[in-house]
Amino acid sequence: MKTVLVCPDVHIPFECESSIRGLIRVAKELRPDVFVCLGDLLDFYQLSRFDKDPSRKTTVADDCDLARKWFYKLDRALPDKCTKVFIEGNHEARLQKWIWANGSDLGKMIPALGDYLHLPALGWEHVRYGELWRYGNVAYMQGDRCGMNVSMNMIRKYGCNVVHGHDHGAGLRYFANAVSRVWSLNCGHLSDMNQQEYLYGGVADWTLGFGLVE
Repeated sequence: MKTVLVCPDVHIPFECESSIRGLIRVAKELRPDVFVCLGDLLDFYQLSRFDKDPSRKTTVADDCDLARKWFYKLDRALPDKCTKVFIEGNHEARLQKWIWANGSDLGKMIPALGDYLHLPALGWEHVRYGELWRYGNVAYMQGDRCGMNVSMNMIRKYGCNVVHGHDHGAGLRYFANAVSRVWSLNCGHLSDMNQQEYLYGGVADWTLGFGLVE
């Protein structure tokens, strides 16, 4: 039996601090074999295409520094032999898109996000945005579906057991046919809804949570 602890969308610097403390506590007590971060660890509010409130803006470097501290804190909570995987989400992809649009001529002078966050030094596997990470008969990914029946739509697209984030909802959906049965786990989110200004009062069909797969 292997235990996989799954961390969905955190959206630093808009994380839910009490939920993060809960995740850290579970990591210490559970001592999982595998820890997977599903992406959107960073929000990169500064790089979004939406209008931005200047009073809320931090710098990209500030937020990356916070994320680096988060990785170090989590690393201390996980067992030494734990397999650690960071899958980029669409919010992390904002950085690459910005570099392509504004700084492509600098080339290798701009470090990769994983390197800046010290992921290789901490022993984390770094999975690029849009790629899947497989463990056993389960595919782990950030996800590219939202809305009603999101987990069913993930099963229809990928045709296998899927663990995903992105939608910020939570739930487990099974689908069976004449020869097999597969499932999709939507792991929720770990952000502070009151800090997401586009929610207009922190109201949305989102669920705070994280995932556990055995």
